[in-house]
Parts: sequence; structure tokens; C-alpha cells
Amino acid sequence: MKKLLSLPLIALALMFNSCGGGEAKEGNGGDSTEVDNSNGEVDLTGMMEHDLTSAGLKATLMVPEETGPSGAPFPVVDSVIIDGISWQVSVGGKYNIIVEEGDPAQKGKYVANEKKRLTETGIWDLKYIVDKPDLIMYEANLKGGAGSKPFYHVFGVAKIEGKDFTIKSNEAGEFNKGQAEKMMRTIQALQK
Repeated sequence: MKKLLSLPLIALALMFNSCGGGEAKEGNGGDSTEVDNSNGEVDLTGMMEHDLTSAGLKATLMVPEETGPSGAPFPVVDSVIIDGISWQVSVGGKYNIIVEEGDPAQKGKYVANEKKRLTETGIWDLKYIVDKPDLIMYEANLKGGAGSKPFYHVFGVAKIEGKDFTIKSNEAGEFNKGQAEKMMRTIQALQK
């Protein structure tokens, strides 16, 4: 009898261990797991591959598996913004990124130029959560915006087909930290 009871306990322990056992965070409209890239690994739990070939870009992105209130999965929607230069990928209302071919004149300066652009708008109080030469995640609050909630966005650079591409959260999105972390994992997976 002891052996029968210990078998389900072992299976449960193995299942918990394989799921990472990490602390999940809940936030406005979605949950997230902290992104730990210290060992070079990208946590792709809850992510799936999405091929952009039919939209004209020979690339596969890792996007979140999002489900609606009914439990049915949200479809991944991709669209061409500018043919051969810019694409948008969204899953539900919580994940929306823009992929754009980089300008060779900005090579090596994409993130620095984006940070400069954000500062020069004069609209935001910015706090960088992740600040690397090829990837940023930031919290943006309206200047003097008493009572307004912060929004989180990401911007990064990756090589696709040997060319530089910028990948960023849609600026019109009002993303929480967990949603931005999912978009950051998409960028990190492309950078690998």
C-alpha cells in the first residue's frame, strides 16, 4: 500500500520540478514568470513557435500561448505593415510586437537611439528594468501623471537572415510588466 501512495507523490514532485517551480507573478490581465537570462537560457514555458514565412519574413518567433475566458486559445495574428520591411504580430490583446528591418546606418546604435528618442519626447518618466546594449525593457509613466498606472515596453535587436531587425512592443499598447516580459522572451529567443 505504501508503494501505491508514494508513486503519485513522486510523479507530482517530478511534475513540479519540471515546471521550474519558479514563482509566478500575476498582473493586470495575465501572469508571468520572471525572465532569468543569467545562464544564457531563455525560459520558453508557455510559448509556442509562430512561422512568419507566409507573411513574407523567413523567421520563426516564439509567442505566448494565450487563452481567452472560455479557455479557447487566441489565434496568432500577423500582418505586413510595410511589405518587406515591417510586420506586426499579436496574440489576444496582451501581446503585440512590431518587427522591422534595421537601418544599416544605425548598426550597433539601435538601442541607444531608441533610448534617446524616448527621452527626447519629453512625455515619459522612464525606468529601465533591463538595460543591455541589444535589449531594453522599461517602465513608462506620464510626466506629472498623478494616479496614472505605469506601462511597460520592450525594444531589442536580433539577426534574421543575416540582417539586423528591431523588435519592439507596440507603442500604443498599455502593457503590464508580465506582458512585457513575454515580449522580451520573444526577443531573447531570436537573439539566441
